[in-house]
Amino acid sequence: GRELERAVHFDFSNASPDVKSFEGSSDEISFLIPDKNGIKRIRYYLKDKDKVKIHQILIGELYKKNVSAANIKSDEAPAACLMRSEQAFGDLLSGDSSAAVTEEVLLDNVRRDSFKISYAYLESKDDSAHLVWQNAWDKDYVPSGIRLEMTLVPLKKGEQPIDVKKDIYIPTGFWGEEE
Repeated sequence: GRELERAVHFDFSNASPDVKSFEGSSDEISFLIPDKNGIKRIRYYLKDKDKVKIHQILIGELYKKNVSAANIKSDEAPAACLMRSEQAFGDLLSGDSSAAVTEEVLLDNVRRDSFKISYAYLESKDDSAHLVWQNAWDKDYVPSGIRLEMTLVPLKKGEQPIDVKKDIYIPTGFWGEEE
């Protein structure tokens, strides 16, 4: 939410017409934010868990004397990881596919079919307006609302899945076209 509130618009139409400052589909979002080193592109998306290297130590029951710890494995393996990537603005403009993109795993227990991103706009009819959510955002600028939905697979046996739904309203975002 904090990163989306800082999202900026950049008009690429003269330099790189194929590049957009904001892109949103039902399962991926990317946008530009400023930082102390310039502008960078942030992207959130799902990635198959078997294609991600996660370094973690799982410790199970400990034994006395010189017996090592046992690893714990879960029977229900989550299907995907929620990922965040960063790319420098210059690398984005150059289109260099070998340019440095930093990736990090935010969550490694997301049920793949549950992850959804929706985008809000105001639809006006007659003298009233109401909020409408759509599955993709085809405008180049930041919408005024984004809804994230996902189910987190339990890490321990016997626990229930957690359904997460978060609405993020962006004060500088776009609400809709004037008629």
